[in-house]
Amino acid sequence: MAYLQRKKKWCKRLGRAGERAAAAMLRYKGMDIIQRNCKTPRAELDIIALDGGTLVFVEVKTLFRRNLKQVMKYRPLDNLTHSQRRRIRRGALYYMFMLGHARIRYRVDVVEVEYTRTGAAMLRHHYNAFGADAVYFRK
Repeated sequence: MAYLQRKKKWCKRLGRAGERAAAAMLRYKGMDIIQRNCKTPRAELDIIALDGGTLVFVEVKTLFRRNLKQVMKYRPLDNLTHSQRRRIRRGALYYMFMLGHARIRYRVDVVEVEYTRTGAAMLRHHYNAFGADAVYFRK
């Protein structure tokens, strides 16, 4: 039981570190971070940012790699299931509905964060990972 609790705490710390690294990268790219860890009845949205006039919902996937041989096997984006994508989309739509604007340009991005034993992080930003170009939300 104690082992599982330690592992759960470690995974949460790793996820928070990945979200901090992703937020720093998005700020460096010129995006304004509006909110982090936004909880809606539909989903938890990791990062909500503003990129020019586009509202960006960012899902952060963090992975710890023991060695570099694992890099070629799979990526953190592979852990994003269809049901998670649907839940994130629903959470984004709910958030925009609560804003109450008639037309909002939005997209959903994914940031992959990979940590190694040395502590180095490799970040990949996937623009509009769920679909075509930015979409408009109509109330």
